[in-house]
Amino acid sequence: MRLYQLFMLLVFWTAEAQTTAILDAENKQAIPYATVVFKKEGKPVDGFYTSENGILELPSSEYDTAEISSLGYENKSVARHDIKAQLYLKPKAIELAEVIVSSAKDTLIGEYNFKKAKSQPIGTGHQLAVFIDNPAGRDVPLKALWLKLAKIKYTTVVRIYLCERKDYVQEYIEAGGETGSYESYIPAEALTAQNIITELKPENGNDAKIDLAKYELVLPKDGAFIVMEIIGHYNTLNQNVVKPAVKDITAIEVHKAVNDNYCQRLGITNLFWVNTNRWLRNDYEYMGSKPPRNTFVTPTMGVVIGI
Repeated sequence: MRLYQLFMLLVFWTAEAQTTAILDAENKQAIPYATVVFKKEGKPVDGFYTSENGILELPSSEYDTAEISSLGYENKSVARHDIKAQLYLKPKAIELAEVIVSSAKDTLIGEYNFKKAKSQPIGTGHQLAVFIDNPAGRDVPLKALWLKLAKIKYTTVVRIYLCERKDYVQEYIEAGGETGSYESYIPAEALTAQNIITELKPENGNDAKIDLAKYELVLPKDGAFIVMEIIGHYNTLNQNVVKPAVKDITAIEVHKAVNDNYCQRLGITNLFWVNTNRWLRNDYEYMGSKPPRNTFVTPTMGVVIGI
């Protein structure tokens, strides 16, 4: 009887995978920090990143599909009963701007040398995007990202990528059921094929300077959104701190906004970008009230380009 019970337990354990590895369909290499959103009847219920070795621990929550994505790969949707020990993503052809070799002087642009207004925590799954205008009027090499942190306790793993700008008209429902609208813009298609992962470390201080030269990125002549996605917080033992206390979450420095160039997605299951300041500005205009001081802010961020 005991042998039978053990056998049935093993059958139950292996009937549904407890973990899965996300791999490149061509070279069979692990895809680190791929994004997996679990859905039930089309609505997100949970979301996680794979580990640096491409391993994902499947949740116990109720879901019927898993949607997997990573920069440079085609998205994949898998039914729960089809999830196996290994899942493969197919590399996607992305036409990138031609790399420019330049010996010109490095130039810092963006909004880096601004007075601090307040700080903003950046939890796991948070994505923030700042649109950077290109003063050169032509494609130029993008060499580094500079970011001011307000505080950092844990090593914070982040993903960096570039996106095109999408102009659109945001509609909303006014009192009485009437529809209003305003012009806005948000990140669109990714301009980056590489999975650029880096670490913000406490020992490096609050001035975070991320070297991007080896990735041979290009800032388009029309500018681009620089996106930073928070993958997770890790302690000194390299253990993932899944739910750090609010006071221990890494925070960025923000300053008074000079335009509406700041967009956010606030969680891994949040599928939509919001132009933060444009949205808030519209709300206060609609209510006819004066916004509190430092309501409209932008991350203190700049990029180094070769002009």
